[in-house]
Amino acid sequence: MKMNERPLVLVPNSLRLSTSDGVFCGVTLEPYVLVKRDNAPVAADDVPEEGAPEGYWQLRSRWYRSTIPRGGAVCSVHPEREAALQCIVCLRCKVAQHLSYHCSVECFKSHWNLHKDYHQQCQSNGVQENGYESGFKTGSVAGSVESWVEVGRSRTYTPTQDDVGYVLKFEVCIVGKAPPHTMPDPMKVQVVQTTRVRPAPNPPLRHMVQLVPPSSHTNGRFTLLTYNLLADLYAKADFANSCPAWSLHWHYRKKNLLRELLTYKADILCLQEVQSDHYLEFWAPELQKAGYVAIYKKKTAEIYTDNKYAIDGCATFFRRDRFSLVKKYEVEFNKAALSRTDNK
Repeated sequence: MKMNERPLVLVPNSLRLSTSDGVFCGVTLEPYVLVKRDNAPVAADDVPEEGAPEGYWQLRSRWYRSTIPRGGAVCSVHPEREAALQCIVCLRCKVAQHLSYHCSVECFKSHWNLHKDYHQQCQSNGVQENGYESGFKTGSVAGSVESWVEVGRSRTYTPTQDDVGYVLKFEVCIVGKAPPHTMPDPMKVQVVQTTRVRPAPNPPLRHMVQLVPPSSHTNGRFTLLTYNLLADLYAKADFANSCPAWSLHWHYRKKNLLRELLTYKADILCLQEVQSDHYLEFWAPELQKAGYVAIYKKKTAEIYTDNKYAIDGCATFFRRDRFSLVKKYEVEFNKAALSRTDNK
């Protein structure tokens, strides 16, 4: 029997899914399970997924959503907290229901400037204050029989808006690629459930200081934006005191970062702490779609993170309809510093 044909097994009770900070819409769930072959550990990432062309043994993953809603409403500002009050004006103005909840009077007061914008937006869209129906409900549906709907077949899953208010379930097992090992053994399937999925918080609106141009002449003028992205390899537990751990998840942050950067419509983007693999997989292709040309310089020393080597660097993006690259000049600060030291 070839080495890759030797049976793979899941270590009993090894399936873990970290949800201590809650489960949120848009934040990817990444389960962990321990796999062994002949009592030797095997990285789960090295086991092909079910249906892949390679691998004699494969990992079968299934994600399911419960058909019964759980719990009550959550705060629109702090979705990790239960809602304690609901804005009546929001209901009259037909504001999206999930935006009408707050966890406390203090929360409602401190975010009033943001909250009242919802009322004004709906009124400007022609919504009339002609009555309302409260959606503040708690608990689950009485007498309902719980069933599950399949929502995913990959190792990871990103909850969507359809999942909000419901519990998710993840099942994993080892299956053979060829018959007769095509069906999983129910006794060897490991299962874990999440808490109910909560809506992602709404990013706060930034109140930018608008600089008045010194003259009305616009010839030769251009806009430049500089932004530190906080590389994922640095977004670790050190930030736990300033923000919840789930909000640091790259799959959640990247969409919000891209949305904000494109909002400003800058002619030139100067970005710091751009992680090398994220530059190749996300930033370069996404900003090229938006009409930008990319230039990137990463640091020389790489760090092993998430089963690969990566490091951050600086990226410059400029609009191709306004500029063209004439020359690129890279500076190695370490070498420059050492050369100055040697010359002393």
